Amino acid sequence: MTALAESLRLVLLVGAARADATPEQLDALRDRIPEAMRGRYVSTGDETEVRAVLLDVMGRDWKPSGEWAAQIDRLSGAET
Repeated sequence: MTALAESLRLVLLVGAARADATPEQLDALRDRIPEAMRGRYVSTGDETEVRAVLLDVMGRDWKPSGEWAAQIDRLSGAET
């Protein structure tokens, strides 16, 4: 997968989380995602911090659903 596709996949993942979030989760995402993106992601492309925030805020069992999941799967080459 290209760097552009990986970046787009992360953007879609954050968008899916925002779409599914409760008001409290949405506030947490709004507060924490920008800080996580300014970390290693900006300098190295490492998604670890951003994904950790998503897991912490949305819960370990959360997964994108519906059209969000379909688009992420298509981008990842795992077409459903």
